Amino acid sequence: MRRRLYIPDEVKANIRAHLETAIQNTVEGFDSASEDEDTMTGHLGARLQVRVQRVMVPRPNEIPGEWRWAIKYYKFRGRGPAATERFLGADGIFELTLM
Repeated sequence: MRRRLYIPDEVKANIRAHLETAIQNTVEGFDSASEDEDTMTGHLGARLQVRVQRVMVPRPNEIPGEWRWAIKYYKFRGRGPAATERFLGADGIFELTLM
């Protein structure tokens, strides 16, 4: 049975702020990508990737305490014979970890 993942509002707001900044910075770099979508995906992956971030949740009606989150980006090889991207149809995977 599917259930909604619980994430405190403070944590969601912190992640959202990071995503918005990373996306905006990537969009601003569009002209330098020379019309290459793999370059843009790489720019986005580099900007989204972030080490462990710490967020304090003080409200007792939430699960209080320190929450941590991080984003990793795993790029797939897209050129040459037997390129992973060709088989999967994806440039890479973004992994959000909540701790």
